[in-house]
Amino acid sequence: MSDGGKNRLIYYVQTYKTINGDQLSLLPIQQNDTGVTHILLAAIHVNDTPGDITLNDKPFDDPENSFIWPEVKTLQDNGIRVNGMLGGAAKGSFMRLDVGNSQYADQFEDYYSPLRDLIKNKGLNGLDLDVEEDMTQQGITQLVDRLKNDFPSDFDITFSPVASAMTKGENLSGFDYQMLECCVGDKISWYNLQFYNGFGDLSTTDGYDQVIQAGWQAQKIVGGALTNTDNGSEGFVDPKSLATVVTSLKGKYQNFGGVAGWEYFNSEPDPTKPYEWAQTIKPSLQAAKMQYRQPHVDMGKDFSTMKNSIQIYDYEVEGDEEADSIKGAANGSVIRISSYLFLRWIPGHHFLPIITTALIVYLSTLWIGNSQPPAPSSPAGQKEDYDKKPVKGSGKMNAGEKQRGYKNALKVLLSGVPHPSQRWPSSLTVALNILLAFYTADMVFRPLLYPSDDLRFARVGHVTPDSAKLVVREADASQLPLTLSYRAAVSESWTQAANKMYNLNDSTDFTGGITLDHLDSATSYEYRFSNNVSGAFTTPLANSDSLTFLTSSCIKARFPFSPFIDPLEIRGFHHLRSVLEKLTSPSKFMLFLGDFIYVDVPWRMSYSVSHYRSEYRRVYSSPSWNLSPALKNLPWLHTLDDHEIANDWSSGQKDPYPAAADPFWHYHVAGNPPIPPNLDPASTTFFTWTQGPASFFMLDTRAYRTNPEPNPDATILGAAQLSALIDFIRTQPKVGVKWKFIISSVPFTKNWRVGTADTWGGFLKERSLILSVMHQAEAELGVRIVVLSGDRHEFGAIRFPLDKNSTSQAGAHEFSVGPLSMFYLPVRSFKQTDEEDITIKYLPSGNSKVGVVEIKPARDSDGSAVSLMEYKLYIDGEEAWKYGLSVS
Repeated sequence: MSDGGKNRLIYYVQTYKTINGDQLSLLPIQQNDTGVTHILLAAIHVNDTPGDITLNDKPFDDPENSFIWPEVKTLQDNGIRVNGMLGGAAKGSFMRLDVGNSQYADQFEDYYSPLRDLIKNKGLNGLDLDVEEDMTQQGITQLVDRLKNDFPSDFDITFSPVASAMTKGENLSGFDYQMLECCVGDKISWYNLQFYNGFGDLSTTDGYDQVIQAGWQAQKIVGGALTNTDNGSEGFVDPKSLATVVTSLKGKYQNFGGVAGWEYFNSEPDPTKPYEWAQTIKPSLQAAKMQYRQPHVDMGKDFSTMKNSIQIYDYEVEGDEEADSIKGAANGSVIRISSYLFLRWIPGHHFLPIITTALIVYLSTLWIGNSQPPAPSSPAGQKEDYDKKPVKGSGKMNAGEKQRGYKNALKVLLSGVPHPSQRWPSSLTVALNILLAFYTADMVFRPLLYPSDDLRFARVGHVTPDSAKLVVREADASQLPLTLSYRAAVSESWTQAANKMYNLNDSTDFTGGITLDHLDSATSYEYRFSNNVSGAFTTPLANSDSLTFLTSSCIKARFPFSPFIDPLEIRGFHHLRSVLEKLTSPSKFMLFLGDFIYVDVPWRMSYSVSHYRSEYRRVYSSPSWNLSPALKNLPWLHTLDDHEIANDWSSGQKDPYPAAADPFWHYHVAGNPPIPPNLDPASTTFFTWTQGPASFFMLDTRAYRTNPEPNPDATILGAAQLSALIDFIRTQPKVGVKWKFIISSVPFTKNWRVGTADTWGGFLKERSLILSVMHQAEAELGVRIVVLSGDRHEFGAIRFPLDKNSTSQAGAHEFSVGPLSMFYLPVRSFKQTDEEDITIKYLPSGNSKVGVVEIKPARDSDGSAVSLMEYKLYIDGEEAWKYGLSVS
């Protein structure tokens, strides 16, 4: 709730005795025409035992406090808002309300709910948060959110930071107030700044000016002052001097936020009549109009002599010019902050309209300000002096003037608001905002200049000991029919494949799949098509007891954004190349777990088949595939996820799924492993295969899913896929197979607390059935079961024990990894909530994450033979964590 900053005059009350030790009544504040708008009752403390909340050191309903509450009602009935003040110098309250504090994160409701109920019970109009202890950004943001959600829209949520905290100086709160304002500023009514105790000064306007120059809106900044020298260590300003400063601030800032006094009981000038402090300040706040000293600048002069062309007039204005300046600064800040978040953190579709609108308003504000200069006029009742001459100077700037000039230039550059006395900084600051908006548009629209209609490529898909699947695209009809030749790398003679490709046409976006059969195991092959597209692959050793492969998900070209790289460059591929170079055993394939394209990020252009196809072509046109032969020839096996269709897709095969599935079939399914037996190959997009010591079941968690629970018919797999998966888990594997991998595009764990319904956490009934089958299979078949998943741009390793008495590595495991090349979440969203999903490791940071799974024979501590699986996580190309499992 914001009151626009109109004449706020605020008393803090913490001492409830007069200077003579008698009970302190608050009613004189209302009875003596003080102009006070708000009273803040201090200090509320949330103590260590949940529900133990005190006003100072006494319970709210202690007999010593009983007189307060009837007076609060009287004050409120007479238009004075009475709020509570939480915290202050006594530490502990905010620590207990901090969800980012691991010691108290699980007890937030235990401490918060009684506080909320007490505030409601006492009918307080708001809560002032005086955070003088370390609190996390996550914790304070959630606290503001909860207060806003739990109270009426006119409930005041305010803060009492030290003034220096608003200009990135000394800060008692731990968190960043500018970041807080960016995140939840619309929910914060105002800030009562402590301009005393060495953190600020209100003996002049300078300290307040510095806060406004840092980008804060005057209507949300209340100047906090000491009312008596005994109330702080330093910084007391006598009421009359303070009133003079307030008059100046009211003149400078049309929406000046107001004044707050710490504290009421002994306020000067007469501590026996503490309400007189407010009476002294009131006239300064209630001036009908503000006197401006408005400089008129001759823009035709050179910068070095500009100061000599300033004419000073005394005249009345209504604040339009200041309002334009505020608009310019606000929209300039929106452009800069939003562009940074969009280009470097999260390329969400919300940012484009925000940045575009802010730029239009910003430029309009500048145009209006430049095209309609204010005309000077005289104060009421005074004759205008048209013969007033310019103030003359020496023509040179002294050191103080130069320093002010540098500060003004810096202010222009940082705020985004040009100033007539700062030509080059003004030009640069406007150009910077336009450039950031241009970069935003460039990231959204420039890829459309690369439709890649003429894309020509081939890739390797599923490879077995005696076969290999290839996918090729050729849009030039003159190259048809395509023939394929291949040879063992050690051979000089080429063999031509029997099948020729005659019909690569628009029905498949000019793609086709071809399988090479009757190959030798453990052999490196080269292949080449008749259109000069070539590559290589290696068949695995039949019945091998070793296997190495990669897993990841989520790629977006040119992110994080840089104007200096190819628009189709996939930055995470540089890290992938580094990982491949570090492997001691070559990877046999990449399990890519979805979000190969982001059709709706940063902006969805169309729902058409042609647009979905163009997104695939753009990815395959990236120069990043050619960073190294190992990367170019790495076999990729694919499932799909929501961004290949639409965000958080849960509508099965309704539109736009058919359009989205078209290129997925042509570019990915054509190279994938086989489907389970006895299913229709024309409509099945889940796959199963065995390679060496492992069997795999690659799920499709999008094409068959319904809306999540509490939908009574909720399913993430559909009946046919669920049945096939259960058969896969229960079936005795062939000799030598020790591992069963279940491949899911979304996390199997329910530990992700944001977007849980989009994961298996939204389908708990189906998940429970599969978990029980997993536990049974591990106990009866002598195998280990591992889930590999993606989607979340964070890494999590989770264990699913059979019961609480299980050993530290018992039970199925999950390793969820992403992104390969995309943003990672700055907000931590992963949290264990029960003993069913045990967190092993959580690593959220990093724009590129790749999991390496290596299975090899080993010896146990007693010398017995085991199959060892080692999982290594690479973040931005460097090994960050590893974990081992074994099975005898």
